[in-house]
Amino acid sequence: MSFIKGIIFTIISAFVFGFTPILAKFTYDGGNNAVTLTFLRALLGIPFLYFGMKKNKTTMKITKREFLHFIGLSFLGIGITTTALYASYSYISVGMATTLHFIYPCVVYFICILFFREKITLKKMLALVFSMIGIVMLVDEIRGGSALGVFLATLSGITYGLFLVYLDKSGFKHMDPFKCTLYISLFNIVGLFVFGKFTGELTFALTPLAWGLTILISFLTAIFGNAFLQLGVKYCGATTASILCTFEPITSVVLGIIFLSESITIFKLVGCGLIVLAVLLLSINNSVKRKKRT
Repeated sequence: MSFIKGIIFTIISAFVFGFTPILAKFTYDGGNNAVTLTFLRALLGIPFLYFGMKKNKTTMKITKREFLHFIGLSFLGIGITTTALYASYSYISVGMATTLHFIYPCVVYFICILFFREKITLKKMLALVFSMIGIVMLVDEIRGGSALGVFLATLSGITYGLFLVYLDKSGFKHMDPFKCTLYISLFNIVGLFVFGKFTGELTFALTPLAWGLTILISFLTAIFGNAFLQLGVKYCGATTASILCTFEPITSVVLGIIFLSESITIFKLVGCGLIVLAVLLLSINNSVKRKKRT
């Protein structure tokens, strides 16, 4: 049941991260930008995370070792990844940015193989290949765009892959997800405030609608995005969770059809099917292992 719970948590997280970019684009029209949105997302999510900690009766105390690890997790997970991905939308299409960002399952898999001697299995490799092909097929077009946008989107994928492995191997996946996300957010608030003030990118002159959507983004990503992703990594492991996260572009496609009247093509249908197949392969792989143990 733990593995199934991990699948559910990770897919919910992927759905949230696939939905919030649509809201983020609307906030840009209200005066927002990548640095401000990332900063406010972390800041406004603190009350929701603190409430979750109190509900779980979790202490705020952390050790010196945890303090140092949180710096690394914050730098990779939100600091670079989110800011770089949000910034790439200003230079290249969202579809192209999504494709480049989703190199992270490959990053996770190869890091785990090279540095942690994770066993290469046929089903995991097939799941990775199917999910990557599915991602490419969900993109309407991947031509054009600036070199800076390509760099930022690719960087976000690499750092996110490193974040997932770090979260898995450091042992933080066993920490209360609300506490872990809260401290990651706190470190990012400090770093992004300094960076935003230095670059002049931090602004609070947003329209009421942009403020409302930013608060909603903060709530969704803090509770159902980051916290649920940590639970997914805890129960599934970094490699499996990273592949399951490919449900994110499926969410973007479906919501684009519903809310933006985007057309559905045979390539998108096949792409969605390949990603679902990848998830089924992972589930079957775990089920077979459990049967062998009994």
